[in-house]
Amino acid sequence: MLKTSQRKSNAANTTSTAILVSDTSPLIALKHADVLEMLNALFQVVMVPLAVARKLSVKEGKYFASLGFLKLEEPSNKRLVKALRLVVDEGESEAITLALEKNAILLIDDLKGKSSQKLGG
Repeated sequence: MLKTSQRKSNAANTTSTAILVSDTSPLIALKHADVLEMLNALFQVVMVPLAVARKLSVKEGKYFASLGFLKLEEPSNKRLVKALRLVVDEGESEAITLALEKNAILLIDDLKGKSSQKLGG
């Protein structure tokens, strides 16, 4: 369903090395603004955790399943995911944990989630 693909940045014509981990809402907002595909040009890898992929499949299933540049990845630190669940929802807790594990840029729109990410690392 979700996989990676590398593209060259149109702006600099060089391959980006940055990794992005995203929560659900920003991806849906970027889709509605018709700019979601720009993430593929800006980042070498765009990851979504399993909980985010599940939400996307319910809300925008066919569209997000058709995107070849999204990589499904599950965070390995289940204890951190569980601790973050006390403050934020499942998708946000997995996205924050995965971003910390991969030393990646986190795309999130929830103030509680942003605060939790600062506490985690």
